[in-house]
Amino acid sequence: AAAGAKRVDIIAHSMGNWVTMEALRQLAITNDRDLDGKLGDVVLASPDIDVDVFKAQMRRYGKPDKPFILFLSGDDHALQISRLIAGNRPRLGGYEDAADIANYGVVAIDLTKVDAGDRLNHAKFADNPTLVTLLGEKLRQDSSLGADDRDVTDRIGKLTGGIGQTLTSAADIVITTPFEVLNVVVGGN
Repeated sequence: AAAGAKRVDIIAHSMGNWVTMEALRQLAITNDRDLDGKLGDVVLASPDIDVDVFKAQMRRYGKPDKPFILFLSGDDHALQISRLIAGNRPRLGGYEDAADIANYGVVAIDLTKVDAGDRLNHAKFADNPTLVTLLGEKLRQDSSLGADDRDVTDRIGKLTGGIGQTLTSAADIVITTPFEVLNVVVGGN
């Protein structure tokens, strides 16, 4: 408020997601879950959060007015290690049941088949310059996703469809929205 921000977008990675989700949960408790209408997009990238903890945080927060965006990958080795350390508790960023998470008002974008720049596959969303550019463009737009289910899936489809224009290898990106599952096949040049 002091800075005069008109909109606040949040992008969190790995363990930063826990802090982000806890802050959002606390905002909901104070009845200001959307920062007085200024909360823009919430992007959760490779979240190292226990799935059950995330569900509890989301139950307290409630379904977001605009779906949160979750980047996950089943081959994220850092999250596999974290899962073992946590007593084999599944991590949100490697969770295999995207439809379950979508029920909480989250658009899950599964990047499992997308090549990564690091051996751990933990920063896929940031390792791909095209994805970073597309995400930046989305955040610059007026990002009200609208109340129409088709509008949400169309906009997410456009976001991921552009990835295929410059990827060097073919990939399947599975997008699970609160409304439907889209399988976007993108091919490289």
